[in-house]
Amino acid sequence: MDVKCPLADIKPDCIVLAVTTRALKHNGGCPKEEINDPSIEYLTAGLPNLEVHIENLKQFTTHIIVALNKFATDTPDEVELIKRHCDEKLPDHHQIIDPAGSPAENKKAPFIRGLFAESNKAKEKKHEQE
Repeated sequence: MDVKCPLADIKPDCIVLAVTTRALKHNGGCPKEEINDPSIEYLTAGLPNLEVHIENLKQFTTHIIVALNKFATDTPDEVELIKRHCDEKLPDHHQIIDPAGSPAENKKAPFIRGLFAESNKAKEKKHEQE
């Protein structure tokens, strides 16, 4: 994005940042063999990585959708921690959309519809501000 957007004069209405608790725990130092185990500690340690991505994306738009790709091993406490973190970092411009089921269950249609709905909201808000 940092090359293509400026060169092509592209100004995105919104950006979707897909995250998983697994990736955040990995970035927090969680050993691979423990990645599916609940761990608020590793997740908390990995949240600065999410924060850096959010700050980098703010160069291109203020409308960022953090899409949590939820897995069966994610605990409610882990999901809530990510939501709270996003509320602090993106108080007016984010939505976390939990997909209905794991990728193996092939129940992503509500997730995709939710992304389109949120991106349309962001587009409308951007045009209202112009």
